[in-house]
Amino acid sequence: MSFIKTLEIIFRNFIIPFLDIITMTFVIFYVYLFIQKTKAVDLAKGLFIILIVFFIMELIGFPVISWLFEKLLYNILLLIIILFSPEIRVILMNVGKDTSKILTSQKDEDALQKIISSIIKLAQRKDGAIFVFARKENLFDIISSYVSWDAEVSEEVILFLFDKRSIFHDGAIIIDRNFRIKAIAAILPLTDATPDSNILEKHIGTRHRAGLGISEKSDAIAIVVSEETGQISIFDDGKPYMNIPPQNLKATFVEHLFREKEEENIDLIEEEIDYNENKIQSKIESEVEAKEEDKMKDIKKKRTE
Repeated sequence: MSFIKTLEIIFRNFIIPFLDIITMTFVIFYVYLFIQKTKAVDLAKGLFIILIVFFIMELIGFPVISWLFEKLLYNILLLIIILFSPEIRVILMNVGKDTSKILTSQKDEDALQKIISSIIKLAQRKDGAIFVFARKENLFDIISSYVSWDAEVSEEVILFLFDKRSIFHDGAIIIDRNFRIKAIAAILPLTDATPDSNILEKHIGTRHRAGLGISEKSDAIAIVVSEETGQISIFDDGKPYMNIPPQNLKATFVEHLFREKEEENIDLIEEEIDYNENKIQSKIESEVEAKEEDKMKDIKKKRTE
């Protein structure tokens, strides 16, 4: 027997089963931990006990129980999908979210790190700044004025633009989905919210009102650095997230940035679950109809005999 053939046998008979067991162990453990954190834990235990009882009965050799389990299997699967659909949505949503982050290119990661580093330095220097991150909508339809720009993100350029001595420091930087600077010195629409509306804190400046305004009138995210305090705030979907610690800025921003992808993932997941539920239900109905037809054929056959 050749060496390659021996390796192939070892890989097929030992390594693949070992990896299979390890993978399934992690999957089961992850699902177990997730279910423990949800209200579905008691329901999961009940279904698990029922499945164990059916399995033991089938091993013992009870024909009626085995027949019943086989006939109920599709219904049990459908029941699990229906009962655990919220949990399934959350699990798949988290997987989708993690995948979207993993798929971010190294170039995007580098650009994002430059932006975060620039914002933290601006906050330390108390140089007021406002960054607007575009999503799907065209921001230039609602921005009153701006200076066109098309360049890669640069920490030096950002710090220069928002330096107090710069003629551009009062406007916003517009950054597209590819983390490229598309405009500078942009004048944004202000929010109509007043301090009495409990949306904004009292005594906030124009930058914060502009950050909230652009997030209300578009799907963009805004990050604002206060010129008075150096505090950092994020505005997303018409909501302010004030006084974010610098060490939490990147994680918080990424969470908001991928919110749109998470919503898209949820829609896709719901469509997939609905499709699978309909598919299983159709299969069950087809089997029931087929059994009814077989019964009718048997009845007709007996009558003719």
